[in-house]
Amino acid sequence: MNGAAAEVFLAPAFSPDGKRIAVEAVSAKENHIYTAFVSGGTPVRATSGELGFEGAPSWSADGKWISFEHIAHNTLQLAKVRPGSGEPPADLGAISSTPDPAWSPTGEWIAACNDQGAPTLFSPDGKPPRALPGKDCGPFAWARDGKTLYQVRFTPALFAIDIATGREQKLRDLTDLEPFAGLNPGMHASLTSDGKNIVYTVDRLRQEIWILDGIQSPRAWYQRILGP
Repeated sequence: MNGAAAEVFLAPAFSPDGKRIAVEAVSAKENHIYTAFVSGGTPVRATSGELGFEGAPSWSADGKWISFEHIAHNTLQLAKVRPGSGEPPADLGAISSTPDPAWSPTGEWIAACNDQGAPTLFSPDGKPPRALPGKDCGPFAWARDGKTLYQVRFTPALFAIDIATGREQKLRDLTDLEPFAGLNPGMHASLTSDGKNIVYTVDRLRQEIWILDGIQSPRAWYQRILGP
């Protein structure tokens, strides 16, 4: 990272084939997106130029592109880039800092919240964005066929949005399970491989009492040297 060691890695995202991972690498000098093979090797920066802050990577379904967020013109922008190509990224629109953008399995849309905090579908091809129902910036998860977008809302509740019609359906309440995430792993949700469950993070306060048996007072230094 330009001679500076990475101090922390944030918002990791696996490529669709599971062979690579994109991650936000933070050092004292920069905050950029890198990709690396799961099998090992040297990480490669996905972007180019001096973009400053970069975060929240998400892969396209074909694994050829990465969407990410960065600051441009004093606003947080959603952008896409072909990792490692050296090509400049293309901005797609102004967004909010949460949740992490989620690229659809069909590649047609990227779900995020716009700069007004409204759920929105952004087109990676530059077509006008589409507004979605609701005013909640909870994390998104796509169905495998890309026809349904799930959202875990802060109410808290799970909703399903039909992409073709734009209609939403409340699937269930999530009492005491409001979504919560720091920068690692980031505010996002995932659908399990069987398509039956949504995985996301929450903040749950827990206190425990432990009992440790067999504690012995430390021996003097000369007793430790001389042995038993």
